[in-house]
Amino acid sequence: MGHLNSTEPASRFSKLRIQGFRRVEDVQLELRPLSVMIGANGTGKTSVLDVMPLLANLDISMNVPSYQPLDYKLCLKPYGVAYVIEEESLGQQRDPARDRPFKHIDSRGPDVKYFEADMRKLVCPNWDYNFLETSLSQYQRCSKSLRIFGTALRLPPSVMC
Repeated sequence: MGHLNSTEPASRFSKLRIQGFRRVEDVQLELRPLSVMIGANGTGKTSVLDVMPLLANLDISMNVPSYQPLDYKLCLKPYGVAYVIEEESLGQQRDPARDRPFKHIDSRGPDVKYFEADMRKLVCPNWDYNFLETSLSQYQRCSKSLRIFGTALRLPPSVMC
């Protein structure tokens, strides 16, 4: 199983595109293990850095044809000079009478669970789970709704199934 101190290379963002944020009109940056920004005062270096905490808590909803909307939540927390995944979930409010939505994915730190259709319940992954990657990116047995969600997020097919 993957751990925070794993010797395997961590998955990284390879590029970052920012549009219409503070002084940044439209910029695309190639990200490497060490990226350095150099520039005159007032050119947007701090604005680029200020985007990072905005990515630390993501909560999006997506309409799915013939289904209830899927709700994806990702919360990161600082860990040294990096971030780790604190909470991640993919749910769907299938029954309005229920208080809690149906969960496809429910991850809280090291407690990771996926919905297994055959067992009709949330279960731990049956593969070598990597804690440095999102649960959504590792979902190997896809339901139709998760394939649609992954396509909308532009995840590569190899990640989705």
